[in-house]
Amino acid sequence: MCRQAEEKDCCKIATFVEQYLQERCLVRTRRTVEYYQMMLKEQMSENGGILLLEREGQLLGCVYYAEEEEYMEIREPLLLPEVEKLLGTIVYALTGGEERMILCQAVEEQMLSEDRTVWEMMPQKPVIMARIVDLKAFLECFRAREAFSEEIAVKDEILSENCGKWKIEAEEGEVLRVTKEGELGNTDKKVITVEKLVEASCFWNRVFLNEIV
Repeated sequence: MCRQAEEKDCCKIATFVEQYLQERCLVRTRRTVEYYQMMLKEQMSENGGILLLEREGQLLGCVYYAEEEEYMEIREPLLLPEVEKLLGTIVYALTGGEERMILCQAVEEQMLSEDRTVWEMMPQKPVIMARIVDLKAFLECFRAREAFSEEIAVKDEILSENCGKWKIEAEEGEVLRVTKEGELGNTDKKVITVEKLVEASCFWNRVFLNEIV
């Protein structure tokens, strides 16, 4: 069953999403009841809402949506595998079967229907502002897919603690080990800014930073 969320559903949504993200992501922001109370009001102010997919009272997924005159926007569908292919059906129901341009934000590839002509994917770019305040702690949230050792040079104009040459290494499946090897020098050529690092991290596997505020 697919239905519109009400304010009383926000606790149920927060519990579902916390478990959903915890099982899939190493780095994420916490989703609370208050967050979804705010999001429900925000989506409703844009002629949209939050759709819930349920089976016998059990929540299987949720989808934000908003509607403009020219298009409809689908935001952050979080669907369990058994219902992820229903996204197209949900959109069809929302449009009343009319032909509409659909903009998709934070939609996983496997959720899209085979007929891509009905989808217009939004550019892949961060939709929030974020900052790494402790580079070592941030990188040590991740596990290595395979054994590796790498050195990077990072520049941070605000937090000097993040600046320097860093060695990152781990065996397959291990948490990354991060060691500061020294300070930046004038001759260092391949330097990444902390801003570019946080922007890139939004699209790393198992990172979910998609807050709408």
